[in-house]
Amino acid sequence: MIVIRYRGGLGNQMFQYAFGLAVQRHYAGAEVLADLTHYRLNREHNGFELEDVFKIHVPEADTRQIRRLSPYYVPSSFFDRLPEGMRSLIAGHLQYRILEKKKTGETAGYYKQGYHSAYEPAVFSLDSGQDWYLDGLWQDFRYIDGCRQRVKEAFSFHNTDKYTPQDRKTLEKIKNGNSVGIHVRRGDFVHSKFDICSETYYREAIRLLMKKTENLTFYFFSDDPEYVRNVFADIPNKEIIGHGSANAALDMEMLSACRHAVISNSTFALWSVWLGENAETVIAPRYSIINHGISYILHVPESWIQLSV
Repeated sequence: MIVIRYRGGLGNQMFQYAFGLAVQRHYAGAEVLADLTHYRLNREHNGFELEDVFKIHVPEADTRQIRRLSPYYVPSSFFDRLPEGMRSLIAGHLQYRILEKKKTGETAGYYKQGYHSAYEPAVFSLDSGQDWYLDGLWQDFRYIDGCRQRVKEAFSFHNTDKYTPQDRKTLEKIKNGNSVGIHVRRGDFVHSKFDICSETYYREAIRLLMKKTENLTFYFFSDDPEYVRNVFADIPNKEIIGHGSANAALDMEMLSACRHAVISNSTFALWSVWLGENAETVIAPRYSIINHGISYILHVPESWIQLSV
């Protein structure tokens, strides 16, 4: 049995699920299960939403299995019956309290990725004779070499019933025109440990695209439309799109349909363009995050152009 810990928003969940498919491929016959405990303890983004957005079933480990393998706090069923304030208090104190004693022995193993985008092929050479708990974000497409088609099939969109008539018109214009999808991520990135792509980055990307091709229409996808409206007021032929957090998957599908793309350092944007696959030009940040003086490279396909943020 292999249990994969899930955490983060939709883009992170997609990396963890894709990684799980790769793990299943490498460890044929092993039962690969999900630990979704994090979302019982945290109100993070929209919670766990893979099943709702992509209609895929994610097999879950039960509490007993998770407790045997995980070094994290695993609440009992009694926890869910407590008042919300008490749950928040307990979660705040205990959720990241990792036990010093790592799981060892012949029946259980614990593997933690070094950092969010580290590519560690050693994870595919673990002792298959014991159970494992895999803890990471796995933000590198090299993990899914050999099962990319299966990943694309899993992440097919099912948004037809959510589109308004105007959404359908916009999607047709995107598909049939010389469209540029620009993802401007702010929201929870503001005043957080995450870097935000600068106005300079976006303007340089737009300049490169305008130099390369003509008659462009710019579609800005953002969780902060007012910021886009003010900062990029001079950009011609633009449309600002934002469906809000509840229907963010609509933004993802529309962005994936664009002929060209300028993405932020967000896994949401990264997946959007990767799933589209048909973009002629993609411009991405060089780094996913710069933290405590350490720059973490954003790993993208070789054909993409990368600029400093």
